[in-house]
Parts: sequence; C-alpha cells; structure tokens
Amino acid sequence: MKLKNRIIQLCVLTGGVLLFPSCNDFLDREPLDQVTPESYFQNADHLAAYSISKYQNLFSTHSGFSAGTVNNDGATDNMVSGGSSGSGLQNYYTKDVWKTEAANDNWDFSFFRYCNYFFEKVLPKYEAGEISGNADDVKHYIGEMYFIRAWKYFQKLRMYGDYPIITEVLPDNAEILIEKGVRQPRNKVARFILEDLDKAAEYMHDHGFAGNNRLNKQCALLIKSRVAHSTKLLSRNIIRVRDVYRVMPTGRVSECILIISMMPIPK
Repeated sequence: MKLKNRIIQLCVLTGGVLLFPSCNDFLDREPLDQVTPESYFQNADHLAAYSISKYQNLFSTHSGFSAGTVNNDGATDNMVSGGSSGSGLQNYYTKDVWKTEAANDNWDFSFFRYCNYFFEKVLPKYEAGEISGNADDVKHYIGEMYFIRAWKYFQKLRMYGDYPIITEVLPDNAEILIEKGVRQPRNKVARFILEDLDKAAEYMHDHGFAGNNRLNKQCALLIKSRVAHSTKLLSRNIIRVRDVYRVMPTGRVSECILIISMMPIPK
C-alpha cells in the first residue's frame, strides 16, 4: 500500500514538473485582443490605417449646424470667435486675461506625438526596407503623415504665431517637457511647415490614388501655397501649382497661378 502511494506521489510530482514549463509557455503570450508596437508598422496596410484614422479630426466639416471652414480663422488675427460671454471666447483680447485654459485643446500636443511616434517607428524600418507591400504606397503613407503634421502645425501657427517645434516623442518628464516646450519664432515654425509639405509632396502619389479618397501630392502643394500666402513668406514669386483643383468626375484640370508679393523669410 505504501509502495502504491509512493508511486502515485512520484507520478503526480513528475507530471507537475513536466506540466509547469508547458503552462508557462502557454501563458507567456502576446495580447490577443491588442496590437503591440512590436507587431505593428510591418506592412503598407498598417501605415494606411494609422494615417487615415486621423482624417475625421483633420478637417472642418459642414454637417449639422457647423459653420465648417468658416470657423478656421476663429481666435486668430483675422476673426474673433463668437460665443456667449461666459464661454471665455470674448476674453481673448482683454488686457491681462489672455490665457490657456486647462480644458482648451488648442494647446494640445497629442496630434504631434501621434505623428512623431509614427516617424520614429516607421522611418528606420522604411530606410532598412523592412516594410512589406507596394513600395510606392508605403512611401505615400509616410507622405500623408508629413502632411498631417504640417497641417496641424499650420493651425497652431495661425492661432499662436510663435509655437514649440516638437519632432520627437517626449517622455513624461517635467524638465524635458519645459525645455522642449519653448516657443519658437513664427518664421521658424513656418519654415518647418514648408519643409514637411515638401516631403509630403515628394512622397505622396499624384491625383487619383485610392479613388481620390486619400490625400495626394496636389493637397500638399495647395496647402504649401496657403502657408506661404498666410504667413507672408515669399518675395515677389509666382507659384505655379498644377492640378491643384480638379473638377470631378470629368477630370478636367484647373491651373492655379498664385501671385504673391511679400517679404522674404527672415533668416
């Protein structure tokens, strides 16, 4: 009887020893309901999904009671936004009252972090040829992210003028955030925007890509002309932008010639 019990105990002990490694292997798995950073940005579809996820927050719409693009100049030198007296909008130009409220998302950097995270993760893989899929499409989606960052910076430039230029993902460290949060002169911000738009125009497909349902090269050129015009950066230049505006669905092309007489960019 004792021998039988010992045999049973030995079997249980041996089975447990053999079982534990397999249990550990089974439990040591990547999350099945989440996408981990290590497993993402591996192909063109990943990049496409990452960039298009911000489309709905990128541009103004005219749905419902929204004034759409009419409000884009709100709280800038061009227009004082409306609103009730208690909304704070009427106090933007009151002496000693101008301030950034904690609840005001105009001073929000999450969009830039979203873009910078993309560049930090994707550009090394792109340069090493580690992203699968159509090479031109991969390049296009990188261009879209340059456009998105430029567009959001253009909004900040019109609203604040001088603004911090952040090109990296910053840690949650007060000293670093304060150091990197120093506002840069508006001419540097404008140059930064134009550089991003140049990259966007270089990387993105021409018109017609994805059924014209995605950003393209003409979008970058159009916004570049708007940035130059709005910030008065060019000196008596004629910017010739082909295919900026297309009449759909006939595909007719209107050629936009922008004559801009302005002061040069300060060095």
